[in-house]
Amino acid sequence: MRTYAGALATAQQQAGGFGSEDNHLSGIEQTNQSVTTVLQGEQVMVEAILALCQQVQLERQLQVTQIILEATKAGEELNERAQEQATAVTNVNLGVSP
Repeated sequence: MRTYAGALATAQQQAGGFGSEDNHLSGIEQTNQSVTTVLQGEQVMVEAILALCQQVQLERQLQVTQIILEATKAGEELNERAQEQATAVTNVNLGVSP
């Protein structure tokens, strides 16, 4: 259960940052429109690329979280099936564990 709570917290934390990311990208766009020299333009481009790289890192973190959730769920389901089969075998053996 902690895995699910952790994944939800990670998703909520990243979703909470959408507004600030939008503001940051808007700031880059406004700066780009007022650029008067080539060097300033290149600096704005680098800043925009770094912002996009950060977004890719956050997407990768969410993907890893999703993979962990899916693996945890699969493990729980496998454990439940194993317990059910062990119970069924015990019932067939008149209460004697295999």
